[in-house]
Order: sequence, then structure tokens, then C-alpha cells
Amino acid sequence: MKYLMSIIIVVISFSTMAQTPYIIPSQKEFPIMVSSPIPFGKPSTIEDIDGIIECNANTLIESVVFAEDLLKLMDGKNIKAIFSQGGLKSKDYLTYVRKYRVNKNIRAWLLRDEPYYFNWHNSEENYKIKDCVISPQDEAHMEDLRPLYNDVKKIDPIHSVYFNLAATHNPCFIGNFRSYNRYLSAFQKQFKPDLWSFDYYPITGSDDNWYCDYYNFYNWLNIFSKNSASTKRPFWYYCQSVACKYQDKPKFPTPTESMLRFEAFTALAFGAKGIAYWYYAQRKDPQDWKYVMMPINSKGEKTSVWYALKQVNSEIKKYSYVFLNTKLVKIFSSGESLNPIEHIKLPYGPLVILKSDDIGVHISHLKEGHNNYLVMVSRSVQSTQKITTKFDINKQIKLIGGATFSNRITKPGNTKYGKEIEWTIEPGGYIIFHFDDRKPLRNAL
Repeated sequence: MKYLMSIIIVVISFSTMAQTPYIIPSQKEFPIMVSSPIPFGKPSTIEDIDGIIECNANTLIESVVFAEDLLKLMDGKNIKAIFSQGGLKSKDYLTYVRKYRVNKNIRAWLLRDEPYYFNWHNSEENYKIKDCVISPQDEAHMEDLRPLYNDVKKIDPIHSVYFNLAATHNPCFIGNFRSYNRYLSAFQKQFKPDLWSFDYYPITGSDDNWYCDYYNFYNWLNIFSKNSASTKRPFWYYCQSVACKYQDKPKFPTPTESMLRFEAFTALAFGAKGIAYWYYAQRKDPQDWKYVMMPINSKGEKTSVWYALKQVNSEIKKYSYVFLNTKLVKIFSSGESLNPIEHIKLPYGPLVILKSDDIGVHISHLKEGHNNYLVMVSRSVQSTQKITTKFDINKQIKLIGGATFSNRITKPGNTKYGKEIEWTIEPGGYIIFHFDDRKPLRNAL
């Protein structure tokens, strides 16, 4: 009855709103989502669902053709679902939307993954796009998505409808727009999506020879963070959780705990309101691609990636209150200068001194009410890093967690932060401080 009442309330409000009110997929928990939750060709079982929950995820993303089996297994479990269009034509996808729209375990509808420019422009405009080659296998995805988007929202005015966008300047995806920001503005004008979602995987190469593209990673997060603020819609970020080869050459290395932590907590520091993983269980290899290692293999067995994912997800859950409802105030960098993030100018708030190794950290100021959080994420994915902090002695600063001090684990709130303190941050790690911005309070410790 409570669920039906909430539906009635949202339907009434929808009649006066252009967008569907954003519903957190996991309700009060931070959204931690896994795509492709069941190994290809393997029947889904209750053990599969329990494994996802054990991995500290609370939402699965899968093609809607698997909805019936998955929804039965999910019933009574602490997990929700987002069902995607996949390779379905619009009319077929709408059939599923009509069938499952009232199911209590559904939280959103994901339309085309990485839609092309052609998917939302008239055919007479398409000839203007130069240097865009669409492979024969992609021709099935050339459908106009505008009617589908409108139809899904009419059929189900309750749940969010969104796309996962490609972070690229390829004209196949963004057309002739001079910048990605202009592309996003046009996309917003056309669809007014209920939320923003994108993927960009900064770590590429083989297991023993990989590279992290910090600049583009920060740049894309910065673009989506600002776009989220201007449109007042949250954004979600996909982390890379699978090792694969392209044309028999290593493309992405086996994800380690430090890699996953670096990607996820960097996105959280930029204000992401959902973390998704591409992908979770073994999929069928597409043309030219070979999937090498993933959290769950073809037999449904847990791999080293699964255990790394479980640990990082447990940390996201632990600090949910830091990231779920806060707003990003400012993001800075320390150490080596790295655009597009502004270098921090001290003092900033209660922070008086910040010293770091050359590669440095990025510092995010998040805020909810009078609660303020400084989140410092290491730029080093491979090695530990030392930073030194000093806070205003007249401010009450609390360590939330995430780092070690004096070669031992430091419990929240047990140190005098008005002195210079050297911290050790693990590879891809972070440290989080809290302060209240009301009247100055002398540090009680």
C-alpha cells in the first residue's frame, strides 16, 4: 500500500514536471550497480543474486529480455534492477516496459548504450557528418530513439529513463558540435534525461605494462560534474571491471583493488551519485574482442577481481553518507599541476597546510547542510603516497577514515589535527575529513 501511495504522489507531481523525479535505485543506499550479472549461456540462479549482494552491490543492470527470471529470483532480496534496451528494436522494448513497469523491484530504464548522433537527428542532417563509419553490425542500432524515449516516459512516468553516453569527440556520437559541452546542451534540450551516465576507462594496457590517462579521466569527470550541476540531474559513472583484448592486443589490464578504488573514489569525489561496473559476469566475446578476466567467470566462479570489487564496494557503502546527498562545492589538486583541476590555494576552509609527493592528490569539498567533507584521493595507482596536513587549531576536525598515520591504522577522531601530521595513503587510496561550518569549536582532543 505504501508503494502504491508513492506511485500516486509521483504521478500527480509528474503532471507538472518536465522530468521524472530522480529515485535512488537502492532507496537509502548509495547505488552500486553491476552490469551483465549472469554468465553468458548460464541459467540464472538464486546463488547468482546472493553473490551480487555478497559483493556489496545493490542494483543489477541487464537486458530486459532476462527480466522475468531475474525478477523472480530478486523477490524478497535487498537488490533492485535496471533493465536496458540492449539490441532490441523499440517496439519490442516497449512490450517489456508495459509488462514490468509496476514491478516493485524495477528502478530505471536504460535506453541505447552510447547512442549515435543518428539516433536523435533527422536523416537529412546525417549526411553532414564527416568521417563517420558505422559497421554493418551497428546498423541495427540506427533507429530514431526520440519516439521511444517519449513512449517509455508515457508508459512509465514513475521510473527514471536515461542513456549511457560515450565520452568521446568522435562525430559518429556527437555530430558536428564543436565541443562536448555543446553536444550535452543539445542532448539536454532534446531529451531532458532524468539522469546522466557515462563511461571512460583511464587505465589501459597489459597487466605488466599499463598506463593511466589522468588528464582525460579528470576532464570527462569535470564535464559531467558541471553538467550535472547546471541541469540539476545526478550523474553516474561506469568503472572498468574486466580485462580484455582488442584484435588480440591487450586493451584493459586485470583490474586490481587499487585500480578499482582509484576509479570509483575519484568519480565520487567529483560528485557521482552512482557507481556502475562494466561488467560483472562473463559475456560472449564480440567481434575483435576477447574478454580475459572479470569478477565472475563463465562457470559462475568468483575471481580475484570479484574479491577486489567486494572490498571497494564495502568502502563505498561505509561512506555512503559522505557521497549520497552531498553537493560538490569545489575540487582542487595538489602536487604536480594537472589541468583541468585548479591548484589549491591555502588556507582553504580549515585546511592550513597540505604537502604531498610530486604526483599529489585531488581534494574534493562536499557539503550537506552544515556537514562538510574534504575527500583527498591519491593520483598514484601503483604506489603509496605520503601527504602532510595541518588544520586550524580552532576548528573541530574529525577523521572519517581511509588512511594510515604513523604506520598504524588510525581510528576516526583520535588525533590533534592542529599540528602537522604525515599520512600514508595506499595506492589509489583516499582520506576523508569532516568539519562543521558553524561557529569555531576548539579541537577537543
